[in-house]
Amino acid sequence: MGGGDKGIQETPQQRAAVEHAVNLMADYKQRWLPVQENLAKHIVASGEAGSRERTAATGRASTDNAMQFAKAGGAVEKSLANSGAARAARSSIWASPGSARTRRSRAAWAP
Repeated sequence: MGGGDKGIQETPQQRAAVEHAVNLMADYKQRWLPVQENLAKHIVASGEAGSRERTAATGRASTDNAMQFAKAGGAVEKSLANSGAARAARSSIWASPGSARTRRSRAAWAP
């Protein structure tokens, strides 16, 4: 075949597409890359132990758990009250093992 053909030549549309892609990449590097790098630094910093965000999340989580357990305790009390076992159960469930209230309730039930 012909020996003078040095390869396929670019069309004007292909050159325009390449130029457009180069311009888009330059715009990305100038405007959006710094924003993404800043966001990444903020995310990493907020996950470190002792950070303000981690401390706030821990506080919210413990408050949520306390509220859920309080609800559950109320539901148990209502259930026990409906079955007639509330007085004995309340003294043993909510009192700590060494408290005077627990000792009194144990004494009342002792044979």
